[in-house]
Amino acid sequence: MLDKDKLFLACYLNIGSIPAEDVSEYLRSFAEAFTYDESIEKIIVPIRKGESRVECINPVLLTDEQYKEVEEKVKNLKKEVETAIKTLNNDKG
Repeated sequence: MLDKDKLFLACYLNIGSIPAEDVSEYLRSFAEAFTYDESIEKIIVPIRKGESRVECINPVLLTDEQYKEVEEKVKNLKKEVETAIKTLNNDKG
């Protein structure tokens, strides 16, 4: 569940042709390069196609219906990240 007191950032990071075994370190370096205070929640999604982008949602500005939609999108986004990580790990071996 999203915390209504936090901004939510979804960072879609194009990892291009980075070898699967190097992706985790690349994502870790990216995450460490950007420090945020506790009012920002972020998820980094590795992508191989498309341009890198950041989507920002401020839950405080959402209606209850919009909040529920965003909450569902966040849940799906987390599943996407898990799938991407599994795929990258499978590419290693």
